[in-house]
Amino acid sequence: MKTASPPSLQRLLLAVLIAFVAIDAAIAYATKTTTFLADAVDIQTPATLYAKLDYFRELKGRRIAFVGDSVVYGRRMEEAGDANWRQHTIPTHVGQILHERFPQQPLSIMNLAMNGGLPADVEQVVRLLSPLKPDCIVADISLRAFSTDFSQESNRYSRPWLSTMVIDSSFNLHDDDTRRTWTSRTETTLQDFALSHWRLYRMRDFVQWRVFDGEPSGVIRRLRDRLDRRLGRPSAEADPLDDILLTIKAKNRYGAVTLTDDNPQIAALKRTLDGLASNAQCAVFFYATEEKGQLAELMDAQHYEKLQDALTAIFLPYQNRGIMFLPPLPAIGKEYYLDYGHLNDAGNAIVARNIVENGLSQSVPQLRREP
Repeated sequence: MKTASPPSLQRLLLAVLIAFVAIDAAIAYATKTTTFLADAVDIQTPATLYAKLDYFRELKGRRIAFVGDSVVYGRRMEEAGDANWRQHTIPTHVGQILHERFPQQPLSIMNLAMNGGLPADVEQVVRLLSPLKPDCIVADISLRAFSTDFSQESNRYSRPWLSTMVIDSSFNLHDDDTRRTWTSRTETTLQDFALSHWRLYRMRDFVQWRVFDGEPSGVIRRLRDRLDRRLGRPSAEADPLDDILLTIKAKNRYGAVTLTDDNPQIAALKRTLDGLASNAQCAVFFYATEEKGQLAELMDAQHYEKLQDALTAIFLPYQNRGIMFLPPLPAIGKEYYLDYGHLNDAGNAIVARNIVENGLSQSVPQLRREP
């Protein structure tokens, strides 16, 4: 006599598949109807950048993308005690200004800047971003990035995976690193396929950095530190030598700045400018200004001016090809600085107004204020 058989493996697999499809559809709806993916996070993996680019390409109306380093990213404000730092970044201030001026015009701002980002990183991000045809790309630039410290192949990129990250015409993700072993390439191919077609997997890294602000171990450490403060336990005092060593390192880095063509970072900048001009892509580069008092401790004033003139000269051939360069603002007071190169909320607002008034308003006809 036959007994009732349990549910077949095929039915179980089908149920699991339907559940995954439903979850993926829910995530797709949530990401399209919220601005969650527009939030600034520390972009450390291809998955995070791919998720943000996928979100950006679906946006309607005017779209402006920011790329660059920690000056644009903005998290230095959180380290200085600004819990609401994402609302005080340069890109956010630019968005607020434009929304106030053009309340009826759909407009989106995307912050794709990276802590420690270098011109070589920016070149690769622009390569991935340009096919999405943003109305304008805004990037910051600083002399620090052209130090010979970043000229070796081993430290040319802050994110080495950027140079081999590829997004094809169907917007599928690939890794073009031919130096990997066969096993590693197979694993990467499967991972890229999952990232391209499975939103739940694609969102993992972004959620980890947005919700948990990094690795789980970091979350536990921050919770422990917060508990120690509540209990009145003494925290570890900062070593005064740390500030001294940081100043020495910064001075050595500024002292090693070179803007000659044999500097790989200069070569990357020029390739970026050539690509933007060839694609008739609007772009605004602004100089990430330094606090003059602290800058004097890092570099001779006359040498600084010569380097600024040389940097400006690099952009001159592109000024009639849709690319603008905004030199450092001279009138930002010491009170706006968190350190020699990072600004607070009010300082970022000043830079944002300069970008809008002298950059975007001149470069994007639809963003010009009516007379």
